Amino acid sequence: MKLAAFNRQVAVFTSDLKSPAARSARLAQVAEEGIADIRQSNRALTGADPMPRVYVDGREGAPLTSVRPDGVIVANFDPVRGALEWIGEQLVLESPRLTGKYQRSHVLEIDGVAWDAIGPMPDGERYVFRNTQPYARKIEPRERTIAERAFFGDRRKFRKHKKTDVGQSYQAPDGVYAAVAAVAQTRFGEVAKILYTLNNYDAVTGYSHPAIIVWPY
Repeated sequence: MKLAAFNRQVAVFTSDLKSPAARSARLAQVAEEGIADIRQSNRALTGADPMPRVYVDGREGAPLTSVRPDGVIVANFDPVRGALEWIGEQLVLESPRLTGKYQRSHVLEIDGVAWDAIGPMPDGERYVFRNTQPYARKIEPRERTIAERAFFGDRRKFRKHKKTDVGQSYQAPDGVYAAVAAVAQTRFGEVAKILYTLNNYDAVTGYSHPAIIVWPY
């Protein structure tokens, strides 16, 4: 729908209301219902429910009901942000639970800077989820190469093949980062490139940690 046509519809929708307070209330109601409809569609399509950035008369996060009688409400839905929120939630849900330390050690870095989760998530070109615990690699499945002796005719040679070992947590035998990344690639592969790796080196701890790396398209 063209913006001009939409503006005319809103004008007609509120033109019967003479009270400024009533006009504001109706605008807020329309915006609330519209946001709810979009969130429901997102859940049906991707299983994620990203919260939009809402601007009321240019003020981010202001109550919908504070809109001016002739004001504007804008809800910005970001599919990449929805993917990031889903990945973060799933990492916590899939974490083994013993002391809770591993579950609390997931970190999101945005362009190399750890995000403190205070305020809106900043935009970035590269997002990295990782767990800071030194044993995090042991929870993930590992692929290794095995050499076995085999006979080829009358000759004995070594034959190599790859084997994948399950993770060392009985609560997450398929791993945490590996499992979440596999599903995320299917759900959100059209909006971002999503990569799982075991070799995200951390110079602070001196360990390589499992990580999920997200590059928005």
